[in-house]
Amino acid sequence: MACLKYKNYGYSHQYLSLSIHHLSLIAQQGVSVIVCCYNSASLLPETLTHLALQVVSPDISWEIIIVNNNSADDTENKAKEVWSKLACSVSFNIVSESRQGLSNARTKGAATAMYEYMLFCDDDNWLYENYVQTAYEIMTANKNIGILAGQSQGYFEIAKPSWFENFKTAYAVGKPVPKTGSANERKYIAGAGMIIRKSIFQLLKKFSFQQIVTDRKGNDLISGGDAELCLLAMFLGYDLYYDEKLQFTHYITKKRVEWPYCVSMCVAHAKPQVYFHLYEYCFENMIQENKIDFNLAYKIYWQKHLKSLLRNGKNIRTLFKTLKSIFHSQPGSIIEIETKKKICKIVYALKNKKQIEADFSSIKNVLQKIIEFKEGGEANLPLIKESSR
Repeated sequence: MACLKYKNYGYSHQYLSLSIHHLSLIAQQGVSVIVCCYNSASLLPETLTHLALQVVSPDISWEIIIVNNNSADDTENKAKEVWSKLACSVSFNIVSESRQGLSNARTKGAATAMYEYMLFCDDDNWLYENYVQTAYEIMTANKNIGILAGQSQGYFEIAKPSWFENFKTAYAVGKPVPKTGSANERKYIAGAGMIIRKSIFQLLKKFSFQQIVTDRKGNDLISGGDAELCLLAMFLGYDLYYDEKLQFTHYITKKRVEWPYCVSMCVAHAKPQVYFHLYEYCFENMIQENKIDFNLAYKIYWQKHLKSLLRNGKNIRTLFKTLKSIFHSQPGSIIEIETKKKICKIVYALKNKKQIEADFSSIKNVLQKIIEFKEGGEANLPLIKESSR
């Protein structure tokens, strides 16, 4: 499949912007910081302290929303206790989302948010003091940016493992791209510290869209909800953008730098890749008015990864290394991670074909609505009343 160039879909961002304004989708100017929490009582004090220390101009409206995602610990009471002690005057609101999953929690936060720029701050993200102010300034000055990212530095509960640098991207540590500018070629930016326009969520809601990739659910490490949002934003005509002025510290607990956890996390990241393949397959063929065939798209995906896995056995030496990596875990082994990811992609696709086919229909539906909207069909969209809190 040819690499999609997301900035050249033939639809002007100016038209998209006018359409969104026409549909009254733009929220109030300001920043809503959304902190999604699952058993976050021990992490919140430092995270909230950094939010309370934000230096923001008085003329910029902003708020903090804590989303308690079915926590089993004292997350909600701890959040109230810490914020009360910090004596910060910024609007502070706690809401609950009983449906497990980070994507569900973010959707709840987005529905609650008052302001157009929504900043997803994870419960272990310590934002530098100018993060909110800088995010507001960049998003206000650049109407084409749909999703904005910063850079993070890791801070470790225990000594950083020697192998960490090879896998830091999986931990959302470092820069998404080498320097300030577009991140479209990368196709996604991590959800940690992400700033996204509320109007994107509102527009997708008008399309009756629900995220297919649910992200982490409790202790399940599957991810990709942020990547799904990035694809949809680009399909809508927006850019992904990285600015090095946005910086935060990512606190990493002892458990997360244990090798078995790293392996499980990286392998879980491989599961939703089939959906990103289907999004790109559908969009590319729909804008070219080609036939859309699930069985063909599905076959292309699993055969591609099967061939990649089989190449690992092209000679005795590589075959031995591959087999060893499967049955004998070795901290820091890139071969182990890559081999297990390939196996996971194939097994997940084969075991879940029925569900993936059903999700394929959802993908087609939302992309068709996006294309119709961009071609001027907003009059056909149902107007829905946005809930207020």
